[in-house]
Amino acid sequence: MKKINFVLFALLFFMVIGCSKKDSPMPPAPLPPPAPVLSSAKDIVTFSFLKASNTTLVTDVVTVINAIAHTISSTVPFGTNVTALVASFSNSAKSAVKVGDVAQISGTSANNFSSPVTYSVKAEDGSSQNYKVTLAVGSAPAGINVYVAGNIYQGNKDVAVYWKNGVLTKLTNGTNDAYATSIIVNESDVYVAGFENNGVGDITVAKYWKNGIAITLTDGTNFAVANSIVIRGSDIYVAGSETNAQYVRVAKLWKNGVAISITDGTRNAQANSIAINGSDVYLAGNEENNDGHGIVKYWKNGVGTNLSSATNYGNAGFIAVNSTNVYVSGSETGKNSYNGVARFWKNGIPTSLTDSTQNAYAGSIFLSGNDVFLSGSDGKAAKYWKNGVPITLNGNYIFASGNCIALDGTDVYVAGSQNFGAANYPVLWKNGIATPLSGGSVSGMALSMTLVP
Repeated sequence: MKKINFVLFALLFFMVIGCSKKDSPMPPAPLPPPAPVLSSAKDIVTFSFLKASNTTLVTDVVTVINAIAHTISSTVPFGTNVTALVASFSNSAKSAVKVGDVAQISGTSANNFSSPVTYSVKAEDGSSQNYKVTLAVGSAPAGINVYVAGNIYQGNKDVAVYWKNGVLTKLTNGTNDAYATSIIVNESDVYVAGFENNGVGDITVAKYWKNGIAITLTDGTNFAVANSIVIRGSDIYVAGSETNAQYVRVAKLWKNGVAISITDGTRNAQANSIAINGSDVYLAGNEENNDGHGIVKYWKNGVGTNLSSATNYGNAGFIAVNSTNVYVSGSETGKNSYNGVARFWKNGIPTSLTDSTQNAYAGSIFLSGNDVFLSGSDGKAAKYWKNGVPITLNGNYIFASGNCIALDGTDVYVAGSQNFGAANYPVLWKNGIATPLSGGSVSGMALSMTLVP
């Protein structure tokens, strides 16, 4: 009986095994998951500059995107500071945008658009596409022409230049150092005073340019500079200085090219500015006293009036005459400091614009009705003063100076320079907003300005 049961159990076991193999085959090995498809999209879809993100903009600025050439371009209004503009943009999904090594955030990241800026868009798959963004600055508003004189640094030489509504005109070729110090427009003729090294013993030659043609005032024997030019009728007046045989600087006035010595040549002196009132010729500058201190002074028809203290050092920057009132701007050292105090004198009475904590100066004067405007620097920031109240001119600079000022109605123009750490760059401010001259990419100085309807 046990034998029969064993046999039956064995048969049942093999039947179960056989059924199990037939009804439950082994499952096939699973297939690998499909490889993910990474996006190759790397486009800048929209790009603009919004007033809400840029305090220097007076309106939103839209751009033109060329999807074939991968360029973005636009023009910002005249007076816009392009050195720290914030772009608002959208780009392809799953892509990232950089300028250089800096990740860009729309509406947040600022860049200097004085020269073209390259935006790099990297796709999810690692491929990338560059977009070159170029901004132009619009011309000055119709009805006013802005002339600015100064210099730019080209190669290893300073070149005398002027700008008309931001367009550069070179007066010298860069062979020798040259500087344009004063500009005036008479009818359609552009007159610029300045000086140029003659290449022989580093002697500078005083000269002026009429419509780009140089007229020399000195022969190159002595050091000479021309600092200011004024036209009255057919007469051309130029102020400056020239050394004599004893190497003493003599304040000079040239009328129609004929030199007139304002000082006697016993002590260093120079004339920096001219004003004509009727038949009277006023010059402002400085002259050393017997102790070697530079004294701020002005001359009326050759007769000098001292303005600053005999114990301080000073220099006059500009002179303006309104009826019987004579205004002179400049700087003078404080009593216990070698830092200059920016100040102006009205009929010989001084008004201080700064203290002596920084080396400050007032460089230019513009009279508008009863208002007195001056430009200069407090030793760090470019400023102008209206009736003694300071207004700081904007810019992301380390040091800046406002060298000249002019008004057109309620619009205030100041020309000068900004220093970002390595060099000075010429700049024009309109109502406090900076526009770099020469695109902000060429170093130099703006020293004089005139506005012409």
